[in-house]
Order: sequence, then structure tokens, then C-alpha cells
Amino acid sequence: MKLQTRLSLFLVAPPWANAYISLEPKESFAMWKNGTFSALIDVRREDEYVEGHVAGAVFAKELNSATILPDFLIGCENCTVGVYCKSGSRSKVAAKLLEDYGFARVYD
Repeated sequence: MKLQTRLSLFLVAPPWANAYISLEPKESFAMWKNGTFSALIDVRREDEYVEGHVAGAVFAKELNSATILPDFLIGCENCTVGVYCKSGSRSKVAAKLLEDYGFARVYD
């Protein structure tokens, strides 16, 4: 019984592990350029988005509030989703929200 319990600890991610993956800007750019993301989400302020954003990125102010999942993401839990902001703090909040909603492949 003890062996079985110990083995199960290696098969399940520890509770402190993030399901989303943080990337360096070069890695994010390469994934975007290769078309890896099913959705690329800009979680900056609206004025920042309007000023300029990555081609194909969708503005989602809802993810800034860390409470609401945008309608366009419903049913896309198995899609590869990238989120970005200016400094990385808002994208981490958004990535965590997506993780909480059951998204399996989220990149920050």
C-alpha cells in the first residue's frame, strides 16, 4: 500500500505546479510565427491594445478582471492559447484564470 501511494505522487502534478507555461519573449514570438496558438489574447488595457498589438491577437479586457471567461473561448479548453501583456503580471493572472477554467495548454 505504501509503494502504491508513493508511486501516485509521481503521477500527479504537485499542487504548487502551474498548468500554464511561462515563456520568454523569443519563445512566444516563435510560437506565434509558427502558428502554434489557436488563440492569442492581449490582456493589456484597451488604450494599449488600440495603440498597437500583435497581428491576430484578440483583446480580452474580461481576463483583466480575473473573474470572467470571454465568450469566444468557451469550448476551446483544449486549444493552445497564448496570453500577453506589457510586463507579464496581467498575463499571469489571465493564464491562471484560464487554468482555473480547465484550459490545458496555456502559454504566458
